[in-house]
Amino acid sequence: MHIADNFDPEQFHPLVVAERTDGTMWVIDGGNRLQALLLLKWEDQQVPCLVRSTDALQAEAHGFIVKNEVKRLTALHMFTAGITAAYKDECEIAQVCHELGLEIKSGRTTGAVGAVMALRKVYAPQGSKGVKNRTLLRDVLRVLRDAWEGAPDGFDALLIKAVATLLQRESDAPVKFQSELAARLGGKNPRDILALGRAARDSVMMGKPLHVAVAEVIVNLYNAGRRTQVLRSLAA
Repeated sequence: MHIADNFDPEQFHPLVVAERTDGTMWVIDGGNRLQALLLLKWEDQQVPCLVRSTDALQAEAHGFIVKNEVKRLTALHMFTAGITAAYKDECEIAQVCHELGLEIKSGRTTGAVGAVMALRKVYAPQGSKGVKNRTLLRDVLRVLRDAWEGAPDGFDALLIKAVATLLQRESDAPVKFQSELAARLGGKNPRDILALGRAARDSVMMGKPLHVAVAEVIVNLYNAGRRTQVLRSLAA
């Protein structure tokens, strides 16, 4: 309703519309403006449109990305458009999620993963010179899925990056390490882990990135009650 309340028809920018080979028209830029018109009961009015012909949904999605690079769209919007446009990294990350029974989308449904920037960071770390880490991404998501049975809170960006930090450091750990880690995490609410991470960042982990502070909380959870095979602290 905010857009409709502040809508000025005199300042209306043309909709960008794709005409497909079957004759149907699809708005690829200006959806919010169109919804504002409908809310104002202007469905019988004519508005300016830029119509482009295309026979490929991929081309439409690519156009959406290029058109909106300078707009304040969410990373999730851009990522899902990248999947439709068949961008390699986006499709590969989505495939990893699919193999684990997860789906890249917003919302509170089981298996929903929306922290796409964190997924990118794990899959293609900055400075990796093009090297992709599919295995690490799969392992991180599997640990988080198994810990909280696919609950969306378990796929918070900080948790994704924190678990990635630990799995990278403990890459030589026994095979059962990941399942034990998931079991330990599952005994704690993910929001509580994040709260503890923020508290740690302001005390013993001062100066460390927040996801590292969250990783330290996870280390402590894993080590609790253990006498052997304990994890080293990240506080040093």
